[in-house]
Amino acid sequence: MADDIQQMLDAKRQLLLAISHELRSPLTRARIAAEMLDDEERKAALIQDIHEMESLLEELMETERLSSRHTKLNKAHHDVISLASDVIGTYFHDAGITTDFPGSPLILDVDAARIKLMLKNLLENAVRHTPDNAPPPELHLCLDEHKVLITVIDHGVGVEAHHLPYLTEPFYRVDPSRQRETGGYGLGLYLCRMIGEAHGGKLVIESTPGKGTTVLVELPVPS
Repeated sequence: MADDIQQMLDAKRQLLLAISHELRSPLTRARIAAEMLDDEERKAALIQDIHEMESLLEELMETERLSSRHTKLNKAHHDVISLASDVIGTYFHDAGITTDFPGSPLILDVDAARIKLMLKNLLENAVRHTPDNAPPPELHLCLDEHKVLITVIDHGVGVEAHHLPYLTEPFYRVDPSRQRETGGYGLGLYLCRMIGEAHGGKLVIESTPGKGTTVLVELPVPS
């Protein structure tokens, strides 16, 4: 029975991956058509909607890949400081993110693409929830015994304690009615947790209403 259930779950994942993959082509065509519109306001709104759908599909595909028992990480030795710097330079060069990195490399055996995706999602979340008049988000990296600690801090409105256990569950949103304003579909933190756990680590969230939120990712150092 356990094998039958696992086969059903694997079949469901493969179906979802196939559907997600097939949807990417029409979305690409729709984005190209939208870019040809003369109405700039309407064009911008359509392109934003298409971009949100593409992001959702990519997150769905990645979470399903990580959920599969057949998924293998493309691990190699990488400097986490270098990965973090690449992410900030590529996506957040004008976000004013405060960094606190050690003076020597933090070498881990990781899947670089997925660690960078995790960092990108965590920093996007922090930037999104930082008010204009608040200090910028912070990214801290450090070595603690046999773990590398990745800490992302925002100084936003924070989250009530009863929400915290559910923030890394798929499609959970503290305020579902504000998706349009805050962005995302409740998959970002779930994907970050999956990436952390796939590397043998864990993700912990702490938050104080009115003060902000801290996300801590612990990744083991190879012995």
